[in-house]
Amino acid sequence: MSIFNNEEIDKLRNEVHALRQQVADLHNALDNIGQSQSPPGTTPHQEAADKPTAGTETDRPDSGMPTAEPVTAKPETLKPEKPAPGKPEPTGAQPPADVADSLQAMAGKLNILSEKIDTAVYQEKLIRDMHQELMQLKKGLIEDLKKDYLTDILNICERMGDTDRHIRPDAPDYDAVKAKQLVTNTYLYIRDHLSDQYSVEYFEPAVGDAYEPKAHRAIRVIETDEDDKAGTVAECITGGFRNSETDRVLRQARIAVYKKSR
Repeated sequence: MSIFNNEEIDKLRNEVHALRQQVADLHNALDNIGQSQSPPGTTPHQEAADKPTAGTETDRPDSGMPTAEPVTAKPETLKPEKPAPGKPEPTGAQPPADVADSLQAMAGKLNILSEKIDTAVYQEKLIRDMHQELMQLKKGLIEDLKKDYLTDILNICERMGDTDRHIRPDAPDYDAVKAKQLVTNTYLYIRDHLSDQYSVEYFEPAVGDAYEPKAHRAIRVIETDEDDKAGTVAECITGGFRNSETDRVLRQARIAVYKKSR
């Protein structure tokens, strides 16, 4: 059996979904932090370029003097500030330490849960494959056993068919004694076949044997005044069958039993 049931697998999937949602929320929080630390509006270079340069002469409409060429002042090139010695250069918005640790811990949990789910799914698949293979093997085994039993049944049917064909009460030379002997021989053949092939032997309790509930089935009760007969076999109606190797009773013998009269 699998170490995970359906309820545990669903629980693991829910945990993975919850952790993924937390990771997504943390990523959104990091994006908001990065946007809040970016300088809003235009850059200093753009502001300097948009402003007019001081000291530039312009013509007036009513002046008769020639117009002077405007002098455009070149903006100073701003050199990036070097970071102080021992400090790393900034690479943009950095996540807080607690957020980074949380992300790392959640990533580890996700990996562990994913491995558990993969293991559970693999085990379920393995069990299904083994079950299917066992069912096919069982089916083939049953077919083989049935084949052997069917062969024996067919042999018995053939033997009984031969007996039936030889017993013809309407024949002029019909002999009842021979017919009875033929039936008896067929019956003994079947008993010997059961004993040789399946270790199943026939038993028949004798009159006066003690009544055994496991081996005997009392279908008739005979009352008696004799104390020594009470609880013993009065008659064997039909014998039984037992396994000769294990002594297990397969079919009880049907008997009549003595019972003490009141």
